[in-house]
Amino acid sequence: MKEKISVVVLFFVLLLLKLYFIGHNDVFFFFDQSRDAFVSRQIFEKGDLKLQGPSASGTNDTVYHGVLYYYVIGPIYTIFNGNPFYVDVTLAFLTTFNLVVFYLLVKKFSASKVAAFIASVMLAVSFDGIVTNTWLSNPILTYSLLILFYYSLWRFVSERSTFYFYLTALFLGLANQSLISTIYLWGVTMVSIALVFWLDRRHQVKTLSLKKLFLFFTLYLFCVSTILLTQFKLARAGIFTLEALSKASSEKQASVFTCSVSTLLALSRKVNNSFFPQYYYASVLTFIAILAIFIRKNSKKKILFVLLWLSSPFWLTLLHDRDSYHIFIGIEACIYLVTGVALSAFTRTKLGLLGVAIFLIIIILSQLQAIMHAKSEKTTQFWVERGALLSDELALIDKTYQLANGRQFTISTATNPYLINTTWSYLYDWYGKGKYNYLPLWYGNAQVDVPGAELLTKVEEPAELHFTIKEAEPGVQDWMKKELDQSFEDRLGPAKENFYFGKLELSEFQNTK
Repeated sequence: MKEKISVVVLFFVLLLLKLYFIGHNDVFFFFDQSRDAFVSRQIFEKGDLKLQGPSASGTNDTVYHGVLYYYVIGPIYTIFNGNPFYVDVTLAFLTTFNLVVFYLLVKKFSASKVAAFIASVMLAVSFDGIVTNTWLSNPILTYSLLILFYYSLWRFVSERSTFYFYLTALFLGLANQSLISTIYLWGVTMVSIALVFWLDRRHQVKTLSLKKLFLFFTLYLFCVSTILLTQFKLARAGIFTLEALSKASSEKQASVFTCSVSTLLALSRKVNNSFFPQYYYASVLTFIAILAIFIRKNSKKKILFVLLWLSSPFWLTLLHDRDSYHIFIGIEACIYLVTGVALSAFTRTKLGLLGVAIFLIIIILSQLQAIMHAKSEKTTQFWVERGALLSDELALIDKTYQLANGRQFTISTATNPYLINTTWSYLYDWYGKGKYNYLPLWYGNAQVDVPGAELLTKVEEPAELHFTIKEAEPGVQDWMKKELDQSFEDRLGPAKENFYFGKLELSEFQNTK
């Protein structure tokens, strides 16, 4: 009974921290999010079924993630009339259940409720975990799927369970659907299957047969079938080619050694964020000590499992150098598993128990400080644009309508991607039109074949009241903002007034000509 109460309490602690982090519309919402909102809503509101998921970064639009994310968020957007905040709240709630799976994983792995509790306490307040599981993007599903994958994989390896062997295939495929870079999990999977074959041979038993392997690969292929069909269509169209992939890879071409060092440094940043985000060396040294304790006290099978999990992103860097923090999504769960198992051995004495309690308190305070800092600064390592969230965007839109006072007005924007107005088309259509019952007109480049192109009517001249909207750096560089303002200053004179919302900038112009 106490165990269940503890898990429930940790569940709500994690959920409340997520709601605090995104509270007051502090949801990251720019081009990717608005594009995903447009595309996913078409599935359920227009019956336009989708096969292709979001574009994978760093591939020059030659490789795409799976479509799973669109089918998850589509009905939520529809239920909440297009409001991104409630979509994020729903996903934040659903992904909180990964804490329960993680508790079960650590408990099964260590045969210790104490280890499971220690690890789960750290996961419940994890800065990186909370940011990942409130990031309104396709990786939000990956975190939970990775924990389910490793839970199933451990049950398969440790128990030789056919059921969990098939579940491993299922969650491997779904993880690849949500984030194509998790293809690195195949390295972990193949080593684990090879280990089972080797152990079976030593003990003269047979866990896997050709039939079971066939069913494993069939289930996996079914899960990733939309990805395969998408890439086949792109190949037929001449978009997905070896030449295109080579060109995308050559932009960051580096030796295997350089890639490995880069990945190791990125892993160390993950370790830092998992312990004491303000103290890099203290975090790294703490984890090295904890890992040494874990290795000294556990079996080779457990050590191999942990090392495979920790090193899993290295499989990807062998294929493509990616200095991207999100390929390490879920690694903090492994870090906390190791920590929970290692520290549980010290709880058998009163002095050791006191030491573990003090350590956990320090971890909790460090993680809470990092969460509050990120919220106040409106930025994290996952976000490109800095200092502007949905709350700032809605405040900016309110300001344009307040200044218009019922009059028709035009807008122009400096955006990332450059000259693409998808974000503001969505926001004005969902929020502006919904609240003020009319839309602004669009004065700028023709929006052709981009999501939301049809929403704002394009005009050839700015209205009497005109606004320019400039997004935050580094996505929108300073020269883009100056170029936009100069084009209107030459025609309409200097801006009447400038307004700032986070790092979003709104300029008001009066067209008296």
